[in-house]
Amino acid sequence: MRGVILRTKTVATAAKLAVVMAFLALSSCGSSEDTQSVTFTGPWADDFMFYYNDTNSRLGREILKDGIITDMEFQEAMQDIVRCYEQDGFKVTYDNYGYETVESIDGSGDPSEQLNKCAFSDGGVVVLYYKMARNPDNIQNEVLITECLVRVGLEGPGFTVDDFERIMQSDQMPWDLADGRATECFQNPLGH
Repeated sequence: MRGVILRTKTVATAAKLAVVMAFLALSSCGSSEDTQSVTFTGPWADDFMFYYNDTNSRLGREILKDGIITDMEFQEAMQDIVRCYEQDGFKVTYDNYGYETVESIDGSGDPSEQLNKCAFSDGGVVVLYYKMARNPDNIQNEVLITECLVRVGLEGPGFTVDDFERIMQSDQMPWDLADGRATECFQNPLGH
């Protein structure tokens, strides 16, 4: 069975961090509906507004409009994504961190092309739900990864976010991504 692992996670560092995240992403459609009356608060307000404004999904807009994603709404959004993949002959599964694996059921389709159609067919609800579960306070990802690398002993106590960002921009990666500690820090730095 032909398959490819596709990751959906937003990271604000250099291109190398994006490559690391892919080792261990994407488009959605714009909406012309009036959004002036919708406002969001809290640490994820900007993300709620982005996904709400950037989708044509009625389901997504309905779920996102109150700034809360319940477990039941998450399941409904997940079913929407699964249906989207299945109707075109693909299977999608998610790991505990919200990273998806997409496979062609008969081995003939290209999962990366299908990602553009289905990954955000729910309006970004599933992606946002997982992001909030991993990082409830929406702390900058680079800060969390840096703190995790120190906490698990892969870096010393003097290791800073600036150090981390310099490494991400360099040609050398000092952490073995096959090491479970490094993988955990990049995928789930708070350990949720």
